[in-house]
Amino acid sequence: MFGVPDPKKLWRRYVVALGLIFLFLMGSHLSAVLTISGTHSTASDIDNSGRQRMLSQRILYFATEHAKAQDNAFAEDLTAAIDSFETAHIGLLIASNRSDDLKEIYFSDDESIAVNTLSINYIKDARSVLERSPQAADALARMQEVGPYHLLQRLNTAVQEFENYAQKKVDELSFLQSLSIASAVIILFLEALFIFWPAHKITISTLLKLEKKQSELEKAHTDAVDRNKELEETRSHLHHESRHDALTGLANRRYLDTELSARAEELSSSGGKLALLHIDLDRFKQINDSLGHAAGDHVLEHVASVLRKVVSGDDFVARVGGDEFVIACSGEASTEKLSGISRELIYELSKPIKFGDSLCHFGASIGIGIAQAEGLQIDPDKLMVNADIALYRAKEQGRGCHVFFTPDMQQQVDEGKKITDNIREALNNGDFIPYYQPQFDTETMELAGAEVLVRWQSEEGLLEPEKFLPVAEVIGAIPDIDRVMLEQAANDFGQWRDQGLTVPLISVNVSAKRLHHPDFITSLRYCTIPPENLVLELVESIFFEQQDEQFFKILDEVKRLGIATEIDDFGTGHSSIVSLSKISPNGLKIDQQIIEPIADDASARELLKAILDIANSMGITAVAEGVETEAQVRVLKDYGCQRLQGFWLGKPMPADEFFAFVTSYSGSKAA
Repeated sequence: MFGVPDPKKLWRRYVVALGLIFLFLMGSHLSAVLTISGTHSTASDIDNSGRQRMLSQRILYFATEHAKAQDNAFAEDLTAAIDSFETAHIGLLIASNRSDDLKEIYFSDDESIAVNTLSINYIKDARSVLERSPQAADALARMQEVGPYHLLQRLNTAVQEFENYAQKKVDELSFLQSLSIASAVIILFLEALFIFWPAHKITISTLLKLEKKQSELEKAHTDAVDRNKELEETRSHLHHESRHDALTGLANRRYLDTELSARAEELSSSGGKLALLHIDLDRFKQINDSLGHAAGDHVLEHVASVLRKVVSGDDFVARVGGDEFVIACSGEASTEKLSGISRELIYELSKPIKFGDSLCHFGASIGIGIAQAEGLQIDPDKLMVNADIALYRAKEQGRGCHVFFTPDMQQQVDEGKKITDNIREALNNGDFIPYYQPQFDTETMELAGAEVLVRWQSEEGLLEPEKFLPVAEVIGAIPDIDRVMLEQAANDFGQWRDQGLTVPLISVNVSAKRLHHPDFITSLRYCTIPPENLVLELVESIFFEQQDEQFFKILDEVKRLGIATEIDDFGTGHSSIVSLSKISPNGLKIDQQIIEPIADDASARELLKAILDIANSMGITAVAEGVETEAQVRVLKDYGCQRLQGFWLGKPMPADEFFAFVTSYSGSKAA
């Protein structure tokens, strides 16, 4: 068995050996082809997974820009990124079946780390931002939380697993080639002439293919490194964008808050001052309204350049609102320095700038708050409030100036808050009471009606409207006061009627906000004052600024209820004959400023006559208010004014006194 074989029979061994090596080589070649094909597919998967990481950040970037933009400039880019992400994701889901580790990465039972779940939710949120759905803001917030960190980390893990899988296949191929070479060498000892050369050629060919695939893998690795660098640059860009205003390039409110906290912390230990200059542009709204938002943006960019030029290197400039800016100064921050900066800013910002063929005229008001550390922690929020209060005072003083915050200002704010609280408490306690001022027919001097005027029975005594209505207007309490006056007037009207007195007309003031209140028409329907006895007085200066579709719809409802309307304070506000024609009120009250000089001033009488002619030509009843003398009564009667109201005829009085006055007056007339 171990002897020298028969030469004549050696060919059989050659044939068997050749057949064996042929079969072995064919099997090895087939395995190599399959492995190389798998390696090529895995390299493609690595490329796709690396591309997924870049696409996830591109989606976040375009989603952020799309959410901030007023138009759809980024919608196309965002849509393309989402579609590419989905396409690559589907391919990688199929490729994840290559190993259990990849399946665990993509389909983990823990959905918070499953790449499939994270990717689906990420795409869903991106489409919500793209479509500007009501949940777009929450979706973008989730994307900003998940995209740059969690999803990116899981995609990195997937790339690494694909690379591990590729390396495993390469190792299997190397092992197969080594086995082929060893087997060939053993057989070459027996059949070197028939086997060595073909095996050598196959080996060389296989090694060349392997080197080519290795080169492809190295290139894929280099591309992945480059893409990681791009992702880092994108993240850095997004970080910068999140802290700066897109239009002006200045720091935004978020960055300002961070900077103020840092400076306050530093000054608490080192000492020194922290000052804030709160800058608000004057007449900016008029520029937006008349020339458009492009002009407004041009102005804001100009303001930003002026601020950069005026402030020193250590100062911090931010845009905190539409036309509001803040400069933070720390260190010395002397009043002289701050006043100098303020004066220079006001001067520079008072210069008109050109936009197209138009000149933009605007200005600036500045409120300044200063905080001294003195070993204590500076409160940036409080400092900002102080600067706001000073800015408000600067606007009160006529704009175009700068004002430093003082403790007196805070005291005034506190007093205003106290009045605010007292007004709300007074509404709850029923401390607002109606006073009634009688109106008389000019020809007969009979009682023609009464106007309801509000008074506040406060701890300080009886307050007239000018003492509290401005604050009530600011805090939005006017509609509630109007509602209370109508309810109490209806109650008094009912009591007078039960006692045998019917007042022909009850005139109740209605503010613009009350007119637009959702329950206004309902309150009129259920009012116990008959419609023919009720008149709604609308302040002219506010009334004529509210002419929109909803305004006329409300007036139509009032007319359908049979309730009359009058324009209060006519002749001193913004009314016009066209507006008067559109609204068609039942009456108008001529303001006291017009009535006062008519007895002695011919031009005042001419103005009165013109107003009465307009009213008469339109069938509108004219009511003169502020009648103080008998001479005024004679002029108004001669000129044809229908109703009179004023102190000479009767002062405002509470319900019981009004009843006594009217009863006594009617008796004296009858006598």
